[in-house]
Amino acid sequence: MAVLALGIGLVAAMASVLRGVWLRGLPFPDGDRIVAFSTGSSAAYAMRPDDWRAIRDAQRALSEVAAFRTFNAVVTEPSRSRLQRSVGTTVTYVTANLFPMLGVQPIVGRGFAVADEDPGAAPVALLSYSLWQREYAGAPDVVGRVVEINGEPTIVVGVMPKGFHFPVRQEIWGILRFAGRPWSASGLFAVGKLGAGASPRQAAAELGALVARLDLESPLGEARQHRLEPYVDAVLHSGMQRALRLMAVAVAGVLLAACLNVAGLRLVDAAARESELAVRSALGASRARLTALLFGEALCLAGAGVLGGLGVAWALVELAARRLVAGGPLRSSFWIDVRLDPQVLGIAALAGGAAAVLGGLTPALWSSARAALRLRARSSDPLPSSAMVRIVLAGQIAAGFVLLLFTGLMASTALALSRPALGFDPAGLASAIVYQPQLDTPDARRAFNQRLLASLEARPEIETATLASFWPWGRSSAAGGGPRRTPIVVEGSSGPPRAEPPAVPHLQVMPGFFAAMRLALLEGRAFDGADLHAARSLEDVGGESGDRAASPRPVVVSRSFARRHLDGAAVGKVIQLGAPESRRVEIVGVVADLGIERGSDPSAAAMIYEPYLVASRSGGFLVVRGRGAASSVTRAIDRAIADADPRAAAIDHQTFDQAMAESTWIERRLAQVLSLFAIATLLVAACGLYAVLASTVERRAREFGIRLAVGATPGDVRALVLRACGGHLLLGVATGAALAALLSRFLQPFLYRVEIWDPTISAMAIAAVALTAAVASLRPAHGAARTDPAITLRAE
Repeated sequence: MAVLALGIGLVAAMASVLRGVWLRGLPFPDGDRIVAFSTGSSAAYAMRPDDWRAIRDAQRALSEVAAFRTFNAVVTEPSRSRLQRSVGTTVTYVTANLFPMLGVQPIVGRGFAVADEDPGAAPVALLSYSLWQREYAGAPDVVGRVVEINGEPTIVVGVMPKGFHFPVRQEIWGILRFAGRPWSASGLFAVGKLGAGASPRQAAAELGALVARLDLESPLGEARQHRLEPYVDAVLHSGMQRALRLMAVAVAGVLLAACLNVAGLRLVDAAARESELAVRSALGASRARLTALLFGEALCLAGAGVLGGLGVAWALVELAARRLVAGGPLRSSFWIDVRLDPQVLGIAALAGGAAAVLGGLTPALWSSARAALRLRARSSDPLPSSAMVRIVLAGQIAAGFVLLLFTGLMASTALALSRPALGFDPAGLASAIVYQPQLDTPDARRAFNQRLLASLEARPEIETATLASFWPWGRSSAAGGGPRRTPIVVEGSSGPPRAEPPAVPHLQVMPGFFAAMRLALLEGRAFDGADLHAARSLEDVGGESGDRAASPRPVVVSRSFARRHLDGAAVGKVIQLGAPESRRVEIVGVVADLGIERGSDPSAAAMIYEPYLVASRSGGFLVVRGRGAASSVTRAIDRAIADADPRAAAIDHQTFDQAMAESTWIERRLAQVLSLFAIATLLVAACGLYAVLASTVERRAREFGIRLAVGATPGDVRALVLRACGGHLLLGVATGAALAALLSRFLQPFLYRVEIWDPTISAMAIAAVALTAAVASLRPAHGAARTDPAITLRAE
């Protein structure tokens, strides 16, 4: 029962995680009916406002349609109540009907009204409960106060309920207005609520028809892509979804091993009761009656296993499952609620029923058939040669082998990701987004950047500081963002031109970037102030003038770029960067690869670095090398930004160690969960193997006694039992290898610098399974070797 309780407990705990993270939907009335949809030239969830309006007016499967956009923002309060300085955050602008569609209303003040969307109305905002408590101490007079969001005075009209952070972890919401806004022509995130009787499939089919009509009406002849799926599916990290699927498959393997263990134990029990069952059959009990008797006992065992499993599940949920999903890609998912709900209890009951059928019905049929054939068999024990027992034991060993193999692969992946072969020195590195939306001219931004860098380098907590156009590492990259890619064409290259130019990662960096990162210069030179000034002059000219074409910008490339696209000879080469309008750039230096690239795309390390320009940006990504604790570096960054301009702020502080820990979060959690499942499965397999071998030794005591009486040594008898165990082990490992090959597609997306059939890890998995089998068989083998032949002969 304990083994079955463990299997059912793991299933229930995993079901709680799946439902709490993914399957339950949003924690609103009919939250599981909220869907996200998109139309656009890519698969990203975004659409143009015109498309959104057309779909909103024409669709029928959705009872309501709303939209929102999220932006980085700097929030200040001129009256300075509790906001002591400018705060960098994100603000979500929503249509007035979004919160009523979700069934959520403010607990203080009012919500948004349709009239608030009018361009002439005063800007209004709603605050989250946590922000209200943190910055205003829950003061009821917060309604009516004026805060500045990116310099725009905005009236606070209400406070949302505790725990509400839609779309992920936002704390401020504004009203979405299309007219006269900078996002009027850019992408929206569209959401809707399925109408009565409508399914996601029906809504998706209707959306496809509407998109086809929009394509026909488009003067540009566009071919839009479209998607529609539940909201949580749309925003949950794709890697997390794959990880949850793999965990579900793994826990199903644990339950299967537990069911096979029950089947094996029931076979052992039935063999021990063979005389009893034969007597019942002789007295008139039918095969169906004997089957019902044994299956009823299995049902009682399964029922006890369900009760015990719920206790195990409760302990796992309280002690481990909630910690398991804390952090990483899930840190901003406000809807997560891991608990044992009625649906999870139903899943546990189904698992118990499956255990009763798989672990009780087949042994019951086998035992009743044997009892109906003969009263008692006095030949050598038939159980070890039974195909059913071989299948049962092989299945348990196979499940343990697969989980051990997958655990080793994920542990190797997590270790490789946490210790990458870096081309720079990560000690003390930290980063943050510097956002200054009110500096609306290139000269003002450049002056701000100069003041900021000078202020940072004058502080004792900061060793060096520089700016880049995107994260060199961190959450954006881990979420699938990363530096944007730019098509390139190499001038004067031999060979036929490519139909589609390759696109490479592209960063703009300040001249001090390479020194601040301690990124080794391998060839040529790095940028200097003259390069930066020349690049800015060309940017200010605009267009593709003759002077601009004759004076290519200087760029630096990574070693992988030089090897992949230029056969190693890079310095002095001129390439065209960008499409369809390209600009000419000249390679002046080659630096080492960053070494943080991951995945199967070999082009990720082929980087181009340009001089940093701010003419088209409202902020930058700050990279500093600090001295001392991360908290002191963070405070120094915030003070330096405030000194450079009180209207600017930092968003998303992050040290390099934090970035790497977050980027490997999924792999580390997978390794932890799979190791737990592997240990549980090995324990189940060891119990099953021990029970079968112990029963075998007991039933073959006569044979062992005779062998010892005619000259066999105890070592011979011990080896006989161990050979029988070895046969089960070989069959189980072979079955596990075939199963691992079938399931490898679930694990492959997570692997990094390791193959499925890594020789070392495979050998370690086999050794662990063999050691488990040896430990389980030692006592039965020792007992067989100690059989007293005199007692056996006297019994004869």
